[in-house]
Amino acid sequence: MRLKFRYFLSGFSLFFLFSCQMNEKVTYDSVLEGGNVINLIDGSVTIQDLFIKDGRIAKMESGTSSENYTASNIIDASGKYILPGFWDNHVHFRGGDSLIEANKRFLGLFVANGITTVRDAGGDLTNAVMSWKDDMENGDLVGPTIFTSGPK
Repeated sequence: MRLKFRYFLSGFSLFFLFSCQMNEKVTYDSVLEGGNVINLIDGSVTIQDLFIKDGRIAKMESGTSSENYTASNIIDASGKYILPGFWDNHVHFRGGDSLIEANKRFLGLFVANGITTVRDAGGDLTNAVMSWKDDMENGDLVGPTIFTSGPK
């Protein structure tokens, strides 16, 4: 009888342990709910939720999430399209010292238009470009990720 009770108690303890873990809330920074996502391979469109954590997409899920989660920012993306960041693979940051500030102002316009990454194919503002990269990494400047070849 005692042996059966021990098995029962062990089983109940395991059930309780797993049920507590299943009820833990996962925390995300943002969740985009019900957005249209285009499959880039076959062109199909599915409605999905995107879960963002630490500035990255942590997961994508079709339909209503069964996960117990909280998010600082929940965005209703119904009827909208969720797109990846675009790249501009041929930019030139150039014009000499007199155009450093003008080139710097363009950085925010890239992001505002969905371009999250650029490739600088050569210019004459290498020192400024490297400084902008540092400023963006530190959160002091809004702009795209920059890959640069250096001076032309």
